[in-house]
Amino acid sequence: MIDALYSRLAAQLKSHTGIGRVDWREYAGQRFLYITGSLAANELLAVIQQTGEHLASGTRLRVQCNHVRSDARHEVFRFRFLVPEEKMFCCGNQCTDCVLHRK
Repeated sequence: MIDALYSRLAAQLKSHTGIGRVDWREYAGQRFLYITGSLAANELLAVIQQTGEHLASGTRLRVQCNHVRSDARHEVFRFRFLVPEEKMFCCGNQCTDCVLHRK
């Protein structure tokens, strides 16, 4: 499911005016978004945040995006969909933080 969201994010960013090319690269388990276009870094960051939040709406996912660097050809961003770090189901072991005890 998460991989599908990353693919949809890239497709929606490619269709945005001012963005030419969008590539994902993975280093040390982190995904980096390489974007070529005519928009400034802060404008790109706003577009990426807005698009990611739109895709994550209706889910419990959150979006995190940080500008990493710029060079002559690319703007590089570290982008992640963050999954909640809490139990989402009952495992039957009568844990103290069981979802059945939530209000």
